[in-house]
Amino acid sequence: MVRQTLLLYYVFDVLFLAGQDLVSQSLLNRREALRRRVLAKLRDPIRESPTFDASLADLIRSVKAQGLEGLVAKRLDSKGYSVACKMGRFAQRVML
Repeated sequence: MVRQTLLLYYVFDVLFLAGQDLVSQSLLNRREALRRRVLAKLRDPIRESPTFDASLADLIRSVKAQGLEGLVAKRLDSKGYSVACKMGRFAQRVML
């Protein structure tokens, strides 16, 4: 008997699209481009990652309650993306 597992792939950002560099745009604008120009053409198992308007404490409680591994957070008005950011220079790590 073969066991099947549902796999969903959540995306939250797009940095380059159709040869266009979107890095200097805000995350809000990049997510809109992702929604309009990419996700509108796709279906499951690819989904847009939801946003949550909640305090960090509430988010951490929710992550713990669900037994999840962690949390990724970005400001919707953030612009740019750098290697330093990717390497954790600007990231804050919260141990759950």
